[in-house]
Amino acid sequence: DKPGGIGTISLRHRRYGSDLQIPWIVEYSTNAGVSWTETGRFTAGAEEATFSAAVNISGSARVRIKASGGATSNRRANIDDLLITDAAAGPAPEIVLSGQPSVQIATYGLPSLTQTSFLVAGSDLLEEIAITPPAGFEVSLSEDGTTGYAPGVAVGGAGELEPTVVFIRLAAGTPAGFYSGDITCVTAGAAPAVMVMPESEVRPRGLNITALDQSKPFGQLLLLGPGQVAFTASGLADGETIGSVTLTASGGTGINDAAGVYALTPSAAVGGTFNPANYSVFYFPGTLTVEGVSFGDWSAGLSDAAPGADPDGNGLVNLVEYFFGMEPGAEAAGSMLIGAPTATNFHMDYRRSKSLNGVTGGVMWRNDLSSGTWSTNDVTDEFLSDEGAYEMRRATVPVLPGETR
Repeated sequence: DKPGGIGTISLRHRRYGSDLQIPWIVEYSTNAGVSWTETGRFTAGAEEATFSAAVNISGSARVRIKASGGATSNRRANIDDLLITDAAAGPAPEIVLSGQPSVQIATYGLPSLTQTSFLVAGSDLLEEIAITPPAGFEVSLSEDGTTGYAPGVAVGGAGELEPTVVFIRLAAGTPAGFYSGDITCVTAGAAPAVMVMPESEVRPRGLNITALDQSKPFGQLLLLGPGQVAFTASGLADGETIGSVTLTASGGTGINDAAGVYALTPSAAVGGTFNPANYSVFYFPGTLTVEGVSFGDWSAGLSDAAPGADPDGNGLVNLVEYFFGMEPGAEAAGSMLIGAPTATNFHMDYRRSKSLNGVTGGVMWRNDLSSGTWSTNDVTDEFLSDEGAYEMRRATVPVLPGETR
């Protein structure tokens, strides 16, 4: 037996002549050869080489080198410079982990709402223990786990480390997705200690994008589509931005689209510094208002601008010409075309301005000019054609049996 234990075993080897070789086994025993523990193997070759193995056991021990298997030939090798060092003084450093972190849930842009923890302890340490969480997590040594989080921490120093709480949580900047992995704890002279972090989730953050209300005068073209910046966004993580959205309208963008209110819908947010994968995006519409031409503006140049006046003498008063979309004072009558009645109905084609503002109109009928009242009952009013600044429409009423006019 060699006193002082065994630290490392090393030797130089080369094959004998050109003999074929089988592996050689290096073993040690701490009970005077009753049992043996293998520490490594080598196969001698044509060139000189070194075998080395770290054992690091204390007390008396012995070493042997033997050929593997039961072969009776090719068992010659040159071995020299056998060196057995003493065991290192004192016990080896050791890291001990206990407890088990729990699953963590976070929303993008925020850390875990709750934190979890485990215990780390050490003995015979030569230096502090460095603790590194898996990607997406951060750790803290604070008393209550609410502050002091970082991508890694160091705890303890030379000597003993009593069980210490290490808090771990999902970091605020971690992208949406699932995360797990090893929490590694390392220190000089000790085998690394590993704690498995169970699969945790960063969920997408809610993001609301709303189109800003817009307006345009009748007769103007409005170009929409990608690259629009008329929107608001709420729910972005601190400092993140959106470059633009795509805006589409239910109508009103064309030069001759009728005055009125249309839905303005955003979609496809892109650009800026945000990543759509980190958000659950909800789009909310705004309105596009096409502003018509008021009767006052339409009639401003007439010699008599009263609604019931007929300064051009064409038989149609100003308000009716405005409703029909006629040029003020410059267009002849003939805007209503009365079709011949059929056996079942009577119809009238008329035009209606698409830029009306503050004025509405409808078709009424009666079957006796000397008595009775005007009625809108049973009137069917339908679109016929788009004529640019105005549209042609057809109003139809049924002809009941016995009616002659």
